[in-house]
Amino acid sequence: MKFGLGMPGTHLFPPGAHPWEATASPEELVRIAQRADELGYDWLSVPEHILMVKENVEVMGSRWSHAFTAIAFIAGATKRIRVTNGVLVLPWHNCLEMAKMVSTLDFLSGGRVTLGFGVGNAVREFKLLNVDYHQRGAIADEYVDAMIELWTSDDPTFNGKFVQFDNVVFDPKPVQKPYPPLWVGGNTKAALRRAGRIGDGWNPSAISREKFPEMLEYLHEQPGFGARTRPFDIVMSLSGSTVEVGTHRQTAGASLDSRDAILEQVGIIEKMGATATNAHLGGEDLQRRPVSGEAPMVRRRGPAGGPVTLHVQGGAAHGLFVWTLELGAVSRLGDTWQGCLQLMEIEMFRKLHGAGELEHLRQPGPDPLKRPG
Repeated sequence: MKFGLGMPGTHLFPPGAHPWEATASPEELVRIAQRADELGYDWLSVPEHILMVKENVEVMGSRWSHAFTAIAFIAGATKRIRVTNGVLVLPWHNCLEMAKMVSTLDFLSGGRVTLGFGVGNAVREFKLLNVDYHQRGAIADEYVDAMIELWTSDDPTFNGKFVQFDNVVFDPKPVQKPYPPLWVGGNTKAALRRAGRIGDGWNPSAISREKFPEMLEYLHEQPGFGARTRPFDIVMSLSGSTVEVGTHRQTAGASLDSRDAILEQVGIIEKMGATATNAHLGGEDLQRRPVSGEAPMVRRRGPAGGPVTLHVQGGAAHGLFVWTLELGAVSRLGDTWQGCLQLMEIEMFRKLHGAGELEHLRQPGPDPLKRPG
């Protein structure tokens, strides 16, 4: 199972955003990204809307960063962690420019880009961007084929309805061969056909668990899917919440308010066929009882100066560490950006990349919450 993290501060979608994110500085966001990198998260993601119509602001929030600009910023501040769009609407972008952005960032990041894309359903945004909403699927399919031609051919040529080029040179090529992984977003059969044809992953928008098995079976039935040679990721929500198409209103999902609840949901989605999920940092009261039994302990200073004792215990069933905490003066770590660092390090889980990681955690180290200087 792979674990990613939505990059805080890059959007203010009400169901998941904390109040501190609205005023977090770029320096603070860099520290969050770097800590996720150090802790072993598999990716950081940034979703996208170009414009937000006023009638949707209450549900969607006002801030939505330009996804590719944001992940380029993140990639430049990190060393190991992958970056992805979760997801961008491909028809909104110029195909040739998008191909160049992806290949350039893959080149400069040392091969850490995953392109996540969908076709979108925000009708007014299509109108404002002067893109034909009813042609969005055909546009996206052609764009992907054209980008693959640019990424892989020494003499790229393409003659489509929406894109044409020949007698051109395209450089740099992506570091990842033949090209960076493509995660296809969407909950429709058209999205699954697209994922089965050219995708390296399927990242649905909070699809219901009742519908998931049927959709996964349809994906596996797609021509050539079983013969593919590249890994294919299935990204699934840990909570099982769903998003209403059009309004983006989110339904409540499973509770993730305890270590056992988190592990239970990881087990459920893994059995359903998921290979990846986004970590949930949560905004609820995070006061916990200590983990029972023997466990190595590390001490860190809490954001408000209160002591925090961390109890680390291996989750052997999933190869994870699950961190829980005893709080002194601090009871709601989700209320500050420093608390976000603690949540990433303590409350949620991280992948185990070897025994050396645990040994490192047992040793005294620099306080991750101490500001430089």
